[in-house]
Amino acid sequence: MSSDSSLYPVIVEAISKATTLGRNRKGCVVTFASGNTANRMAWYEGFVSFPANCGNDTIIVVGASDRNDSVA
Repeated sequence: MSSDSSLYPVIVEAISKATTLGRNRKGCVVTFASGNTANRMAWYEGFVSFPANCGNDTIIVVGASDRNDSVA
């Protein structure tokens, strides 16, 4: 799946509705994996992949690292 959120407007809209209208308009907690695309050994910082990059500040984005703080 692409990292360009503009390619999937129906998904972006569904996430927005869930965070604002879900649970009888109380909003739902929405979480996504960030994608873990970084490769710090090659000086590549990576990017947050879709749908975690929707630009909605109500989304919780989760990444993973190992005990050495390297991308899992």
